Formats: sequence, structure tokens, C-alpha cells
Amino acid sequence: MQISEGKCDDIKHQFISFLDDEVPKYSSQLDGFDHTKEDSHIEKLFHQMMASKQCHEKVWFVVKNVLILSHGQASVERGFSTNKQISKENLQEHTFVALRQVHDHIKSVAGAINVEITKKLILSVASARQKYMAYLDEQKRKKEKQVVSLKRKSLLEEIEDLKTKKKRLESDSAELAKSGDEFLRTAEDS
Repeated sequence: MQISEGKCDDIKHQFISFLDDEVPKYSSQLDGFDHTKEDSHIEKLFHQMMASKQCHEKVWFVVKNVLILSHGQASVERGFSTNKQISKENLQEHTFVALRQVHDHIKSVAGAINVEITKKLILSVASARQKYMAYLDEQKRKKEKQVVSLKRKSLLEEIEDLKTKKKRLESDSAELAKSGDEFLRTAEDS
């Protein structure tokens, strides 16, 4: 929300007028305001004090937009606290996500007692061990496949090394044979 410079002066004057004229009328309500009560809403009080008066409509516009703003990162911080509570050492990502989903569901239904136990849930729990064993087998196969591919890769690298050594030795022996022939010719000539 952006407000032009000219409007800022008008809003400031309206706010000063609001403080002088309206606040004393509502001083008892402001002093007795309890934000902890569930039915107390500061926006209703401000609406009652400002919006009904035409002379404070610009101030009400600013207050309304300020009240709409987020009140911080409280929900994000609560999420971090929850994550800290459910985290354990060596917890894999998908396990952590599953724990967080269970925690959020229990919280959304207001406690573990209120979780509805359906037939689908019972079947899922009954097959959990089989799913876990299948997961372990799949991880074992992936690991074996990775080991085989690493062995194959190392063998291919070793073959390439041997080929380069062979080429180097062949070129060295050809060079030595050539220099030996030259030495032989110079020895025969002399």
C-alpha cells in the first residue's frame, strides 16, 4: 500500500483530530479492552470509532490496511518447533514427512482420541511390515546395482589405462628400435 505525500498530511491531520475528538469518548472501552477474550476484536472497536465518521475515513483506510497485514512468522515458527519435537537422529526425509503428517492430522482433529479408525487405515497398518520389507529389498537392489555399475566403471577405466600404457609402450619400443637401427648404421659406417 502506497500513499502519496499530499494524502499523508491529510491522514496525519485526521489522526490528530481522531485522537483529540474520538479517543476520549471511547476511553472506557479502550482501557477495558482485553485481547485475550475470544469475542474481543480490536478491528470492531476501531470500526466503531472511525468508519462511522466521514471525517476519519482516510485514517480508517490506513488502520484497516494495517490490521490486514500479517502479524509475523508465528505459524512458521510453530512449524519449526513441531519439527524439532518430532525429529530424531538419522531420520530420513520421507519418514520425517510422514511423522509430520501424522502430527498435523492428530492436531487438526484435536487429539489422538478423535482420530477416526477406518478400514483403510487398519489395512494400511496391517500391510506396513510388508511395505517396509519391500522397501528394504528395493534399497538393497539399488545398492547392488550401484556396486555393479561402479565395478564395471572401474574395469572400463582400468582397460582404458592398459590401452594407453600399451600404446605408449609400442611407441617407445618403435622409437627405441628406430634409434637402435640408426646407431647400428653409424657403427657400421664407422
